[in-house]
Amino acid sequence: MSGDLQSYTNAQDAVDQIRLSLNSPTGNGMVYAFVEGKYDCCLYPKFFNLSMVSFEFVGGGKGQVELALIKLQDITKQVFGICDADFRHLTKEYPIISNLFLTDCHDIEMTMLNDNQTLNNAFTEYCMQSNAANILQEAINGSVFAGYTRWYNDINTIKLKFNSVSVNSYYDIAQKIFNSISFLNDLDRKSPNKSANVNFNDITNFEKAKMTNDIFNLCNGHDVITLLVVIIKNILKKNISIESFCSVLRASFILSSFKITKLYSDIFAWQTTNCYSILL
Repeated sequence: MSGDLQSYTNAQDAVDQIRLSLNSPTGNGMVYAFVEGKYDCCLYPKFFNLSMVSFEFVGGGKGQVELALIKLQDITKQVFGICDADFRHLTKEYPIISNLFLTDCHDIEMTMLNDNQTLNNAFTEYCMQSNAANILQEAINGSVFAGYTRWYNDINTIKLKFNSVSVNSYYDIAQKIFNSISFLNDLDRKSPNKSANVNFNDITNFEKAKMTNDIFNLCNGHDVITLLVVIIKNILKKNISIESFCSVLRASFILSSFKITKLYSDIFAWQTTNCYSILL
């Protein structure tokens, strides 16, 4: 059944499909893992016994994953979810769903980048492992303002469309400067359904109030990787896509690195409590 839910778009579709599967001879003994991103299905399964667990992409974001888990609470214990933490580790506001597990950092990309072995493995692909930490730090520095903007948007429910802009368009690679004002102006202009206008002072005041050194929980993995790729391309003078770098990063994140995450220990505790044996 793994992958079947990629054609479904919400929690109810996922719940209905799980109900059907649990009533089938092949599905009634399986454990089902809900994830919020289709590329999560390219990463997490390699850490699990796939004869016993099926990974399913639930469209619509983490809210739909959470809703699906809630709807299934009185139906089966054979289900759990994995979602990106986003800003929850900063706000300490966690969903009260015992079978929902969060990434150690802002998202799975930042979790992988925060692991030295994974980072070095990925940069070895480009023969740049000796510069990996410095390049990552530069990409993070260039993503901080966008991180605070995303956090401000999240707290105030502004509904800014971050997928309408890309941080690389505002990063001066020679000067190592992020054009915050242009970024905000374009983001504001390309978010027709926003609930309020957002200006530079809004974000700088928010940053002062919410200042954090926990950059791996502040910065968004897509933003950081976008700038990483720009920096690598500039150094190597060759074309590298975001998709290819993400593929290399996922391949570089191996079982030994996953085993030292809190995410692994949380799932391990859950499988022990429920007498499952799904983790490798």
